[in-house]
Amino acid sequence: MSSFPRKDNALKPARAGAAALRGFMALAVLLVLMAEAALAESGDRFISVDDGQAVLDSATGLVWRRCNEGQTYSAGSCQGDPVAYSFDDALDRAKSQGGWRIPNVKELFSLAEFPRANAFVLPSTSEQVTFWSITPSTRNNQNVWVVRFGETTSVFPGSRCAVDSSSCRRGTYSLRLVRIAGNPGE
Repeated sequence: MSSFPRKDNALKPARAGAAALRGFMALAVLLVLMAEAALAESGDRFISVDDGQAVLDSATGLVWRRCNEGQTYSAGSCQGDPVAYSFDDALDRAKSQGGWRIPNVKELFSLAEFPRANAFVLPSTSEQVTFWSITPSTRNNQNVWVVRFGETTSVFPGSRCAVDSSSCRRGTYSLRLVRIAGNPGE
């Protein structure tokens, strides 16, 4: 009996790898098709722009980053980990993105009107996540409003604080940037 593997057994790992790759590719295509179907279901309200990394909301004229800051859109979902920002860090991030800004509370709420489409159009908005807004609180101008998406959408005051403040640990939230359509930035 020979200690060498038979020729047909040597091909099994290669066949299994090719089958797994075909399965992955089929899944990726399915996710992209589902995202495109969600865009169509939204009544053409959301139009993919910026190589799929953003969507234009044709009802408001706003362009939204498709994923939270720290993530990129690929194969129908947001990849990577979202970054939680203090308010000051969120402002700095927005300023560094050339034409993008932190949305106000009304703009964030405009996304809550289409929760089913959001699962594919703006994937990470359908999760339980809280976003900074630029809208100051009327009770305390040291605070701004934040909007929590998930099973329900709610708004509450978030603490604006410096990075080295101990209260900042409770006041770090996700960031979804927005810009006006036709302003691609610098």
